[in-house]
Amino acid sequence: MRTASNAAIARHEVDGIARYWLPDFVQVGGNGGYKTGKDSVVAGWQKAFRLHPDVVYVRSLQRIAVNPNGLLAWETGTWVGSWSQGGSFKGGGNYSAMWRKKDKEWQLQAELYVTLH
Repeated sequence: MRTASNAAIARHEVDGIARYWLPDFVQVGGNGGYKTGKDSVVAGWQKAFRLHPDVVYVRSLQRIAVNPNGLLAWETGTWVGSWSQGGSFKGGGNYSAMWRKKDKEWQLQAELYVTLH
């Protein structure tokens, strides 16, 4: 699922990025800003792609832990991102994600990104 999400970001396909988000999904960006609700986060991605047509983000999974009842999971890894159009940015850091199993499918409840470099 993370690989599919990375590929959707590379294609600037917001529906593919949001495919696994729950309706009350929360995303905290690397700069500490946050959005709550799938629709709000989708609008943020659409704006980012308009402002920075060459934006790229790649998340690299390092670990997944699933709780004993099999309904919650924690994902952690590293991320890198960049854009040069509409201003420039190149950086990365660590991320974590909370997954919930709903209706036999894993969906994202929250993602937290921290810019470290």
